[in-house]
Amino acid sequence: MKTNQFKTNLSKALGNYLKNTNYIGDLMRNGIATMSNPKWEDFENTGIRRKEALVNNSVSHGLVHMDNTAAVATGVGGQFNPFANVLYASLDAAKANRIYEYRLMASYPEVGDAIEEISNSFINMDERKRIITFRYHDKNLPNEQLKKLESEFDYFINLFNLKEKGKKYCEDYLIDGELFLELIACTATEATKKKGIVGALKLQTELMEAHFKDKFNSVIAAFTGKSVTFEGNNNNNIIKMEHVPYQANQILYIHSDNWDPTGEFVIPYIERARKRYIQLSYLEDAIIIYRLVRAPERLIFKVDTGNLPTPKAEAHLQRLKDRYFKSKAFDINTGDITQKFEPQSMLDSFWVSKGNGNEGVEITQLQGGQNLGQLDDLNYFIKALYRALRVPTNRLESESQGAIDASTLLREEIRFAEFIISIQRKFAEAFKQAFISHLKFTGLYQHLKLKEHLMELDFTPPSNYFYMRRLQAIQIAADAYTKIAGIDVMSKTWTLKNIMGLTDNEVLEQYRMRKLEAAHEYEIAQITSAGPNWKTVTLMQQAGVSPEGGGDAGGDLGGGDIDFGGGDLGGDMGGSDLDATADAASETIDENPGGGMEAL
Repeated sequence: MKTNQFKTNLSKALGNYLKNTNYIGDLMRNGIATMSNPKWEDFENTGIRRKEALVNNSVSHGLVHMDNTAAVATGVGGQFNPFANVLYASLDAAKANRIYEYRLMASYPEVGDAIEEISNSFINMDERKRIITFRYHDKNLPNEQLKKLESEFDYFINLFNLKEKGKKYCEDYLIDGELFLELIACTATEATKKKGIVGALKLQTELMEAHFKDKFNSVIAAFTGKSVTFEGNNNNNIIKMEHVPYQANQILYIHSDNWDPTGEFVIPYIERARKRYIQLSYLEDAIIIYRLVRAPERLIFKVDTGNLPTPKAEAHLQRLKDRYFKSKAFDINTGDITQKFEPQSMLDSFWVSKGNGNEGVEITQLQGGQNLGQLDDLNYFIKALYRALRVPTNRLESESQGAIDASTLLREEIRFAEFIISIQRKFAEAFKQAFISHLKFTGLYQHLKLKEHLMELDFTPPSNYFYMRRLQAIQIAADAYTKIAGIDVMSKTWTLKNIMGLTDNEVLEQYRMRKLEAAHEYEIAQITSAGPNWKTVTLMQQAGVSPEGGGDAGGDLGGGDIDFGGGDLGGDMGGSDLDATADAASETIDENPGGGMEAL
């Protein structure tokens, strides 16, 4: 409770202090920026200025001014919807409060698991163990200079230790909606300044503020950090607030590019799942309550009260209740024996009087809840939460997801991979700007006459992304081929070329492979029916010789004297007729497409 109260008070105090105050402009105009941040001027001429130049020369820039005094941002259900205020909770205008709520949301197991799936897929390595690849598209740049540029990039990117910290950077980006990394440069002397960026430190999101010159084109004027001093232990009263200004190029800044409905502040990616998260958490509580209430078995006591009038019958039932559902206890203070009610013993039992009967007390059971194991509604909202975060539902445990269609699974995985790549592009753009600042510090940017638009940074995409895209293309083409090839008037060769996209050589290769496969299947069938010596058996059958007659075929056919009723096999048939027949049979067998298994 103290943490919540502190964050709430801090946010309110900051909001009151900063309201209607253009403090970054005051800092810059009064020269305080250089005093608070000695490296302000060092970073002033680094980084990319193209967007700022476009905005400065734009006719439309400045025509529309957002109302900065707008009330609390609306939530899922709308700002003036009482139900939304209870169930969905409108977004808090105070940044510290918002971030606290989003971090609390991320600690929820299902949300945390989904975020972990995304962050685990964010960092990947290619065959050269690179997480991010640098390319410079200029054929006129000599090889030596290109290698030097690539070597400088390897040094620069290693400063961020993406292998160890990349996953955490992605998680913070998803939860907070913003990521602030201060670029550290040694600017004490010209020699140390030539080293460029020497490190990076992560800054607290709730204490940093980005000041946009044009927020919808992501043109940043500067950043400020806050250092707050309270009056004693009173967290409601700020007696001192120090602002540390940062140049736009001094901070590696990545944001979600999603804005609240009023356009006031950046909202994180997980905001899209906030409604599902609240619904799911409420549903889980409701399920637990229902099971606690419905699980116990109850008893129904039907007591025969004879002809007693109603008041006396009720009094009789009450005496029975007191007798059976109160326990005797010794009171150590008074020394008396008292009867104390035990609510656990009743189990919400029901007492009913029966009149004009001769039966005694009848006790029956009322069964507890019979569908306590059915969690279809809970599983629905878990899947809805995953879908809201674009995480494939097959990442859930198998017992909670049921059967998933293969085509649906492929679509979800491709959609997820493309989402990961979109995050990687945001990070790549920010690292590109920071690398340009580094090159300008070292002097390489000017010396090599580099151009910003020729630089390209690419994170290694998820390992199975390209395979899945290829699989999807083949699946679509195969479905179309099956439908078109089934039409009698359509040529299969034409369909292979125009639908499957095969060249003439690839079509011929397909026919050749089909012949080999047919020969292979034929040979397998012969081995299955006649055994491994099927060729010998076939020769004997074509020669009119029974494989089972005459004993050893290997010895007798080689010139023996066994008489099969047509003369001497070793003489007439063995010398000429059998050889001719064998040659003909061999030719017949060799005519099989592809030459049988040996051809394969």
